[in-house]
Amino acid sequence: MSRRSREDGPDTLHHVYNRGIARRTVFENRDDVRYFLSRLARVHRKGLLEIHGFSFLTTHYHLIVRSPVGKLPRAMQETSNAFVRWFNRKRRRDGALFRGRFGSRRVQSQAYLTRLVPYVDQNSTGARLASHAGLYPYGSARLFQQGQSPKWHTRELIERLACQMSGFREFSPSVYRTCFGAELTPAEAEWLKLRIRCPRDGPDPLDDLVGAAPERVREWMVRKASLADGTRPGLPLLAPSIAMEVLREGQLREPDLQFRLRRYWRPAWLLLAAGFLRDECGLTIAAAARFLNRPASSVSVLANAHRELLIADPTYAALAAEFLAEALWRLHGSATAGIRADGSERR
Repeated sequence: MSRRSREDGPDTLHHVYNRGIARRTVFENRDDVRYFLSRLARVHRKGLLEIHGFSFLTTHYHLIVRSPVGKLPRAMQETSNAFVRWFNRKRRRDGALFRGRFGSRRVQSQAYLTRLVPYVDQNSTGARLASHAGLYPYGSARLFQQGQSPKWHTRELIERLACQMSGFREFSPSVYRTCFGAELTPAEAEWLKLRIRCPRDGPDPLDDLVGAAPERVREWMVRKASLADGTRPGLPLLAPSIAMEVLREGQLREPDLQFRLRRYWRPAWLLLAAGFLRDECGLTIAAAARFLNRPASSVSVLANAHRELLIADPTYAALAAEFLAEALWRLHGSATAGIRADGSERR
């Protein structure tokens, strides 16, 4: 099986992560973290990487980095190889340390970045290494809340985002805590994990869709359905729990609603559930089938019918867009309320 190519290019922002082989400890003490950071500082000085956020746990790490010249693989290879050689030499061991090449996910929308920053920060509290991310010594949250950073830590991007989210003109540690200090909701964490595990990158329409009018959402859904081949659902936009929550509320209002495709009538809420889980949540057919407790073959038929109805039936497309717009707002609206680029009025 061929490797997934890196979606890298000049000035591309990435979430980068890796874990120790067999979940072994790779950062055993302060010296290990400091040496890894010194290698990051070195590629930063070479102009290969900007380090915006980070968190080093005992068994893995997370980074938010920008690739100024589109050479992320080279930068991470130099960093990891030097660290592994140093780690092995110090402990008189040999062999692999990390489970494989690093993972990376492009960060293309501010809506995603607003959740990614606290996700990276809160890894330390989730692992019970600190009571608060701002107290953890091996994470960037501490630097933002102290107000000072070493030269290799680039602060402007996240500081600007915090100001946009909060409405304050000047950044301060309290602004950072206000924007990124709250714990992620279960739905937010669920959605982020789907994003990280998604097998491929692609265009991220979140910034355009969150808060948009249902008609605009409908146009996007119809356009996407006309291009879909059934095998590549794209980046997850929703958490399954949010999608099902919104659809269940609609089902309570109109429990018997059905739509006809060719000669068959099908329940509207099953069509929407299968379509949303597959296309908007990015689940595989097998995962969607488990979620709906139905055979995979049935869910595949429903998801394909959902796409066909989006194109063929304006009433169905309008209904789907109404519920997608509501679900997007419910999951992402509060976190993105201050960062609409086009200045349009909120719903």
